[in-house]
Amino acid sequence: MSEHRADNPWGPEAMATGIVAVGLHLAGLVWAARVLLAVTALLWVVLAVVFGGLVAGGGARLREETSTPAALTAVAATGVLGDGAATISRPVAAAVLLGLAAVLWAVLLPRVLRRLGRRVPGSAFMLTVALGMTAVSAMTAGKTCDVPWLGTLGEVLLWPAVIVWAVVAAGAVRHAMASASD
Repeated sequence: MSEHRADNPWGPEAMATGIVAVGLHLAGLVWAARVLLAVTALLWVVLAVVFGGLVAGGGARLREETSTPAALTAVAATGVLGDGAATISRPVAAAVLLGLAAVLWAVLLPRVLRRLGRRVPGSAFMLTVALGMTAVSAMTAGKTCDVPWLGTLGEVLLWPAVIVWAVVAAGAVRHAMASASD
């Protein structure tokens, strides 16, 4: 197994597997979705243990690894796992994961933005993916758990995610054009 660091903090694996699990559920392949959702949960536990180790260690390593856009994959992974929990009618798990995703986003986002500055690498799209997954998780939990205000909150959060995507995309286009003219 390869060593996971700031550029690969186990979040991408959990996020991607969860997205496929939710897609399979939407396609009606419930048994396959549940299997992949279980894999997502296991990957998320590994992510949580690694992240917990970072927090326990503190210091420069914690600051370094939680200030890159890649760190936001932890938010997206938590959000997609919450979305998956909501799709299989696990409202308590969905609510806890949604709350955790929101807290992680609020804590990690300022760190990432401070370090990102005016540069817009491709990984900056994680800014929008993290917020978007939190919004989708809230909308799904609101619908499946019959909590209308969560659905409304998700709809409200979705618009800033779209705006952030547009800003990051514009920055990426500017960067590509500047690089092409060099």
